[in-house]
Amino acid sequence: MKRPGPWRRSLSKKNPSGPCRKTGLLGLGYLLLVLIPGLAIQSNAQESSVSMIFTAPERLAILAQGPQGQVVLNKIDTEAKTLSSRELSWPGSIRPVHPILKADQNGRLFIVWEELGGASSRVGFGPITDAGVIRPEEVRLPRGWNSLPDLGFDAANEPWLIWDNSRLDRHALYVKQMQTGKTWVLSSAGAFLAPQVVCDRQGRVWVFWGETSPTRFRILYRVFNGGDWSPPQPACDAGPLAIQSFKAVVDERGVPGIVWSQHGSPGYGIYIRQQREGDDHAWAPPVCLATGDRAQNINPAVAFAAGLGPVVTWIRLSARESVMCLRVSANGRWTETAVISGIEARESVPRMAIENGNMAVGWWSQGRPAWQVYPVLQMAAPGAPLGTAPLALDFWNWWFGGAFPAIINNPALDETAYIGFGDSITYGVINHEWTPELGYVPRLQVILSQNFGPSTVSNRGLGSEITLNGLARIQSVLEEELARYILILEGTNDTLASTYNPDVTGYNLQRMVLLSRNFGAFPALGTLLPRFDPGAQPQRIAEVNDRIRTLGQTMVLPLVDFYTLFTDYPAADGGVLSLLSDDLKHPSEKGYQFMADKWFEAIRNFPFPPEHVQISRKYDKIFFYQKPGNMIQWQDNVKISDTSLIRGYCLYRKLSAAEDDAYALIAFVEGEHQYFDTAISPGEQYSYVISTVMTDGVEGACCLPVNF
Repeated sequence: MKRPGPWRRSLSKKNPSGPCRKTGLLGLGYLLLVLIPGLAIQSNAQESSVSMIFTAPERLAILAQGPQGQVVLNKIDTEAKTLSSRELSWPGSIRPVHPILKADQNGRLFIVWEELGGASSRVGFGPITDAGVIRPEEVRLPRGWNSLPDLGFDAANEPWLIWDNSRLDRHALYVKQMQTGKTWVLSSAGAFLAPQVVCDRQGRVWVFWGETSPTRFRILYRVFNGGDWSPPQPACDAGPLAIQSFKAVVDERGVPGIVWSQHGSPGYGIYIRQQREGDDHAWAPPVCLATGDRAQNINPAVAFAAGLGPVVTWIRLSARESVMCLRVSANGRWTETAVISGIEARESVPRMAIENGNMAVGWWSQGRPAWQVYPVLQMAAPGAPLGTAPLALDFWNWWFGGAFPAIINNPALDETAYIGFGDSITYGVINHEWTPELGYVPRLQVILSQNFGPSTVSNRGLGSEITLNGLARIQSVLEEELARYILILEGTNDTLASTYNPDVTGYNLQRMVLLSRNFGAFPALGTLLPRFDPGAQPQRIAEVNDRIRTLGQTMVLPLVDFYTLFTDYPAADGGVLSLLSDDLKHPSEKGYQFMADKWFEAIRNFPFPPEHVQISRKYDKIFFYQKPGNMIQWQDNVKISDTSLIRGYCLYRKLSAAEDDAYALIAFVEGEHQYFDTAISPGEQYSYVISTVMTDGVEGACCLPVNF
């Protein structure tokens, strides 16, 4: 959830379309800014409640969904600067979520949507009547959870529907030809990303989808050419590097292309590639349009403008800003990256549509949908050469060759300081009210101080946050707080996104863990809490929690399974509902106290670093020869409540003058609190650090370095 911003009164009686003023992209173009009345929203920070399409030249349609589920269609004449709005209605008990606006070949408007249920979900679509009523088409759906729909119209103007069906632990990709009623299952996988259907003027139907697992991310496609489907073909294989989202498009020649956001080093970058004309299976090399250096580049979109090549937009997300960027291909060269002025990308993902030479952008501004129009031709001053291809890495070489830091070591961090990192559940919300003073963070600080002495827990929760935002800001949080320990609880808002994918969520959490370890902070994870509110997606929560549990095992981390702890809470004590507030998604005061207690149960057996480390020079007497060595001795950290859970200790050494990354493991010691290091040169000075390893394999942060 998000704090609502103030309402902006931008529409006057004299000018119902709102103000019109000159502005531009880096000084170019013009702006038509409309803040559409009657809808205020608390929006997920990176989930768009806006879709838009040109139905004809200078005729723009924008669909927006409000916080109570109301859906409003806005029709805009961009030349006359007039606006009309109508709230849409569905028959019966249909309550749509994630509605997307579509248009057939004649400009007739349709909507495709999801509909949530207690034990299943549905997808649907239908045209918008002149009275603003949706007339749902009959679609027979398989049992289970049906989600992630898309709709396209072929050359004969017949609709095709695609969606993801999940049952148990498996997902199936369905596509339906509405004219004939034929349905195909095109793929089966652990999870899908953003299925899309696009149709060309030659009568072919192209289906693109992301196919993901915790260790592999691909974009695949199949083509229907009147008879049957071609075999699945890869358009992009990113290996272990996450694909956050992608968009597929077909140009006027019938040549498909994709633009996608892919993680690399150090963050998400933007890439594009097109198929070679005349060959359904040969693709041109990928082009990198934006690297992930110092920012996360996400949510790309692509379209074609008259007289130009692809026009690509995306969101550049960092800890301190979220802006919309653009590059245009003209005559085989790309423009430099430009930030589109006047657009806010904090409340939603801006959407764009292109007709002839104009690009419209729609987004949420201070709780209301807004839009702008830019002339694309004025943006297309080519100058940037083609980019580079994405990284191609072998998974295991990537994992063991530097993605996972060898030790957790940063002597500048405070051993008494902790960070609570996550969304509104970390920040502290009870029944939609912001109450950080009642959340788990201050309660945990009291418990830690009572048991360990003066301790601090910093509240770095951010309402409505998805894991992409968390990934963008966690480095700055670590640098600001300088705390030794970080408690990460995030991902529930990801399950509400129309672009949901559990493997992307798991990947983003994995990167947060790696960034924490690389900084020298010791991370712990929590699973998502159960939810029973009308927007809850229990199937998705289960999928994300499976990834979080796997992450805890593969990265050998402490993990607090809040989902199981909440759902198994004794009925005699009030059951799970007693731990949740009236909104059925945030904890109650009792629930926050329960969370603080369970965090502490895990923390009290963290592998805290050894204390009172001492080094002295000793000699190993062998007959008439004395071999010098350094005797290292230490004691267990008094914070560890059960020392029987200690398996042993890792000892690392480097030359004192060497950099910190020169530390190398010299011994693993079990059953003792000393080690005699004889592999030394007596004239050299050495630096030692020691970490504790628990019986579950979790290794803690290193103690302060001791030089001798």
